[in-house]
Amino acid sequence: LPCRWDGEEEEEEDLLETLCGVHDPERCLVLLCWLPSRREPVGFALLCRLTASLHVANLCVDAALRRRGLGALLLRSSSALAASMGLHKLTGSVAASSPHLLDFYARLGAAAP
Repeated sequence: LPCRWDGEEEEEEDLLETLCGVHDPERCLVLLCWLPSRREPVGFALLCRLTASLHVANLCVDAALRRRGLGALLLRSSSALAASMGLHKLTGSVAASSPHLLDFYARLGAAAP
């Protein structure tokens, strides 16, 4: 993935801390998207638990595999995970300068604040 972290082999906690950035790694999860024909994940969603919601801190799909429903699958899986945790809201943010992403999330039912 172009957006994956390309470091030396690291412990799982170190990778999670790197992905989480400013988020508390103890409150974060990473959902991976795999295809049977690939040895590496083709996408991921970095999710951070907030008080009443699960926040999508990062969503990434391999550029060569975009527009095939993998991002939507990751978001639907994130929503199902939130519900299984007793959380009724999935949150995230998108820059207003990214209209294609705003359209993507709107098609999946996201509402602007």
